[in-house]
Amino acid sequence: MPSILDTLNAALGDNAIGQISQQLGSDPAATSSAVSAALPVLISALAKNSGTPGGADALQAALQRHDGGVLDDVAKLAGGWLSGGNRS
Repeated sequence: MPSILDTLNAALGDNAIGQISQQLGSDPAATSSAVSAALPVLISALAKNSGTPGGADALQAALQRHDGGVLDDVAKLAGGWLSGGNRS
């Protein structure tokens, strides 16, 4: 069974990396490297936050606000994270 990192990396194919690179104005290889390094950090932070009562409640509230469609445009989502944009 693939891990969440495997799933996210698979969703971030060449097209998504290209879109993120374009949004950030960076080289696709550098963007791919940055995204690969950032994903474990983001997942680790999410796990840490969800391990506290307040963090778990906040995660549940965030998940209830979203229909899952955010994963339909992972490039836009990751571009926002990497550029310091909206993370909700």
